[in-house]
Formats: sequence, C-alpha cells, structure tokens
Amino acid sequence: MLTYKRGDLFSASGTNIVFVHACNCKGSWGAGIALQFKQRFPLAYKDYQQLCHKHDSRLLGMGVYHKRVDSSEPPVGYLFTSLNYGKAKDSKDKILKNTKRSIACLLSVLPEKTQVYSPKINAGLFAVPWEETEKVILECLKVRPDVTWTVYEL
Repeated sequence: MLTYKRGDLFSASGTNIVFVHACNCKGSWGAGIALQFKQRFPLAYKDYQQLCHKHDSRLLGMGVYHKRVDSSEPPVGYLFTSLNYGKAKDSKDKILKNTKRSIACLLSVLPEKTQVYSPKINAGLFAVPWEETEKVILECLKVRPDVTWTVYEL
C-alpha cells in the first residue's frame, strides 16, 4: 500500500520501520535529501560509503536494507538508482529501470509488515517526474502487500 503524508519525513516513527531514499553508487550524499540522511544517520552513511568503495557500479539496481544492531539509528534503505550524481547522473529511463530493480531487491529482504518512509524517490536532484517513479513503486508493492510505503511531502 502506498500512502502520502505532509510533514517532516524524519519525524516518522513506528515499529518495523525503514527510511528509504535513492542513491548514487559513488558514495556521495552531498546534496538534497541525501545530505539530510547523511546528517541524521551518520553510521548508515559510513556503511553506505564503504559499500560504494567496495562495489561501485555493481551496486546499480540494488536495494540494500541496513540495520545496525549496535546503534540507536533506525534502519535505512538505499536504492541505487543512478551510477553518478549531478550533471553526470544517469538518464531518466535508466534511473527508472534501476529504481524498479532496486525496489524489488529491497522488498525481497525487508522483514514482514515493514513500514517504509521515503521522500518522493528520484524527484529531487535526479529530476525524474514523481508520477513515473510512483508507478514503479506501486507495481513493485504488488508482491509485498504486507509492506506499507509512506511518501512524505513538505
């Protein structure tokens, strides 16, 4: 199920939650919502960077569920939807293709009845029209009806 809520994404709470956003494969959360994730979840950012340095382009199309048992940080999900960022970001079609792959991958490893909290994936600095990503999310959620995905809007 896909729902919408106005407000601050990072104020969301609950059980079995994961905060999710789209990422590049270069280890950079330097702007936009990614920078906010970096500031709020420094341990997740460190782990994300290590993944990128180790695997780089092989992460493209992957969805990673990250939950540290030694931390008070909530779980974070990384959707590797573009190899690069900024002017070197992938094309819209390539981002959408990798969004579908990464969400399917993420959904395959999420615990039962997970609540996903996200911004409008890809709609910021990756500049993909939200309606196109929304269709991909809805299609992917068909295989996991137990997952609730809430998109936060300002």
